[in-house]
This record gives sequence, C-alpha cells and structure tokens, in this order.
Amino acid sequence: MKFCTNCGSQLQDNQKFCPNCGRPIQQEAQNTSPSTENTASTINPPINDPTPIQSPAPTPKKKSSALSIISFILSFTYLLSPLAIVLAILDLVKKNPNKKHGLSIAAIIIGALLSFALFKTIQPSCAPKKTAESEIDAETEIDYDYDAMIESLKEKAAADPCEIAGHQWKAATCKEPKTCTVCGITEGGLGDHLLTDSVIITEPTCEDEGIAHKKCSICGYIDETDVKVAPTGHTFGSGEVIKPATCKDTGVEQFSCEKCGFIKESSIPVTEEHTVDRWKETQKPTCTAEGIKEGTCKICGKKIQESVPKADHTDDKKWVISKGATELLPGERSTHCSVCGIQMQVESYSLSLEEKNALITARAYLLTLAFSQKGLIKQLEFEGFSKEASTIAVESLMVDWSKQAVKKAEDYLDIFAFSRSGLIKQLEFEGFETAVATAAVDGMNIDWKEQAALKAKDYMDLSSFSKSALIRQLKYEGFSQEEAEYGAAAVGY
Repeated sequence: MKFCTNCGSQLQDNQKFCPNCGRPIQQEAQNTSPSTENTASTINPPINDPTPIQSPAPTPKKKSSALSIISFILSFTYLLSPLAIVLAILDLVKKNPNKKHGLSIAAIIIGALLSFALFKTIQPSCAPKKTAESEIDAETEIDYDYDAMIESLKEKAAADPCEIAGHQWKAATCKEPKTCTVCGITEGGLGDHLLTDSVIITEPTCEDEGIAHKKCSICGYIDETDVKVAPTGHTFGSGEVIKPATCKDTGVEQFSCEKCGFIKESSIPVTEEHTVDRWKETQKPTCTAEGIKEGTCKICGKKIQESVPKADHTDDKKWVISKGATELLPGERSTHCSVCGIQMQVESYSLSLEEKNALITARAYLLTLAFSQKGLIKQLEFEGFSKEASTIAVESLMVDWSKQAVKKAEDYLDIFAFSRSGLIKQLEFEGFETAVATAAVDGMNIDWKEQAALKAKDYMDLSSFSKSALIRQLKYEGFSQEEAEYGAAAVGY
C-alpha cells in the first residue's frame, strides 16, 4: 500500500501522480498501512539507488470553507437560524481532509437554540387575548346604548345650536352690541364709532390749510373736533419765456398757478449758441473732408469757428470699364466721383456685333505693333469702325498702355536717335499721355550721350556742320549742352 508524501492520500500501485494534490510519486516511498504515514516519508532510499534524497513536503494548514463561515454568520440571525443549520450540515457532508469543521458545528448549535426560541414565540394560543378595554368592561359591566346617545345629541343641537359648536360672534358697533350670528344672543354694550369719513368745513387752498370733521361711516355721527387738512399746493402749467437767454445773459421764464393765479419766475441758463449774421468760408468742404467757416457773434463779439459738413460726391458721368467684355462674355463698367474717384454707378455691358469685330481687329494689331489708346482707336476708325464701337472695343481689351509706350519707344530707338525730351514728344504725338510717356522713357535706362553721338553722325551724313552749328542743332533736338558737346566730339570735333 502506498501513500502520498505531500497530502497522505492513499495511492494505487501503478499511479505516478497523486490524484489529490498532483505531486509526482516516489516509487520507493511505500508502506503497508496508513498508520505509518509519517514514517514512510522519512525512509531513506537504498544506498545503491541513484535517485537523490528529497526532503518531506510540509503538511498544508487546514482552513474553514466559505460555506461554514456563511452558516456561522447566519446562525446569529433570529429568523435565518434554520437556514444556517442547513448550510452547516451541507458543509459537513462535503469531505475534504484540509477543511476545518469547527464553524459548521458551532453554527448548528447556535442555530438550534435560536430556532427553538423562534418556535416558542410564534406558537399559536387558543386563549383569547385580553385587552384593557375588555378588562374594564368585565369589571364595570356597563352596556352603552349608542343610538340613544346620538339621538340625544341631535335634540340638543336643534334646541340650542350654539351649545355644542359655540357662538359665532359679530363685533359690536355704534348701533348694536356684540351679537351671535347663529342664535342672535347679545353680549355687552354698544361699540365705538367708526370715524373713517371726513366732512370739509373749510376748503384748503394752494398755500393755506383747511379744516375737516371726522364722520362715522356707520351711523353718520360727526365728531366736531377740528382736523387740519394739508394745503393742495400750486399747479403750474407750461411756462412763458419773458426774456430769452443769450450767449451773454441769462433769460427769464414765468409760470402761473392754474388755481390761484400765483406767478413765479425761473431763470434760464446762458446758452452756448452764438448769433452770427455773416459767415466766411475759409476752407471749402469736399466729399472727403469737412470745410471751415468763421464769423463774429453780434451779441458777445466772440469770434466763432464752425465746421461745414462734407460735400456730396460729384459723378463724372464717364463710364470706365473695370472688367472687359469679350466676344462671348459680358463685362462691367462704372462711373466715379470727379473729386475723390470713388465708384458711383456700376453696370454690366455686352458688345454689339460691330464692337466684337472691332475687338478682334484691335487684338490683331497689338500682336504686331505698339499703340497708344488714342492711336489704336484712330486706326480702327481708319478701318471703317465707328468711333463709339472703336472706343468700347479698345477699352474692353484692358491693355497696359505703359508697356505699349515702352514698346513704341524701343521701336523708335531701333530706327532713329532721340533725346529724352524728343522721345517723350514723339510718344505724345503717338497719342500717349504725358505722364505715361515720361514714365516709359525714364524707365528704359537709355544712354543719352550715346544717342547724341548717333544723332550727330546722322546730321553729318546728310550735310556739313561746324562744331558750334552741330552743337546748336543737337540742343534744338532736345539734348543738353553736355550731351551735345559729347555728340560733336564723337564725330571728330
């Protein structure tokens, strides 16, 4: 017979592991009876056995199960003690060598005691339960007739209703004493007068007091003791200006009482408004800034300066294209203020058939030649288009005329020599505005001395000139003295 060296469970001969704790079985740890369990674990293996010696495993501590703990807690509960007994018995039935049974046994004992006490408490009794009322009735043996008592109370209420519920009193007045509103019985004498009304003896005025006597609102009695009535006070209407206020002196306004005619006067503060007969506009207003006017007050003599409101914008009535129309899409144009340039009117426009054809022709010209706006319009008119159609077509192209001026100046310089002023005049002749022509020439970085030298050579190729005559001719062309002298020197002078 073999036993596990860890938990002491009985083992079969062919088992290699303990079915209870799972520990591997030592084949040499055998014994013939369970009584030698403790010694079997200490038997040493044979000397010639190569298996190493193992120390005996510690015996696990026994613990109480969760079921025994629950039954023990419930056993102290008065009504649940029977349930605690059942749970404790179930815990004892389950066999486990590592489990303590002390709590389960204690739960059965405590639960039995409380269950017996509970049984005695709820045991039914056949004897009737005595009450304090039944004991009193048994001693006195009084038989109450409740119907007769109710009828007696009804008769008393009909004969004297206030005997049971009590009187409902109405307060005493100067005409009748304190009276019950149910049975009509009175108590005490008459009450005091209710002096809530007044009788005017002397009417009060705006400034003087009046006299009144108090009157009882119940019986009409009048108490002749004088009572003062407060004055009513004046009632003033709208005032009348007797003396207007100025920038120099205060004014006077008069008020009259509507009841007694009393008159009072009130002063009017000095006004800040001056009286100027003649204004002189020292700065005219525009649509962007206020103007200024000056004058002298004829009352206080102070010099006054006031601002003049801004003027209205002035529409120039000239339509300027802001988005050019094409052969397919409409454009947009607007008018502007002639002073500040703000946009005034805006409208959409489309090209007519003539204007579309003029647009196509103008675009073709600009692909090969440089034009000013005026020059391109004149060219379209030369082609037979109307002035209006030519103008709208050219404006719709949205051309940068500054670039056109530069391109035109370059074309001229490729053929002829020019001075600065001469080239600007030539561009103006082509229709460019002075500002556009000047900006284009100044932005080209031209060597004007070199241009003077080329111009001098052109003149010498055509005719003979003295040095002074050549310099004079170059100055006539617009070159400066220094540039003319440089040109003359370039040709040999």
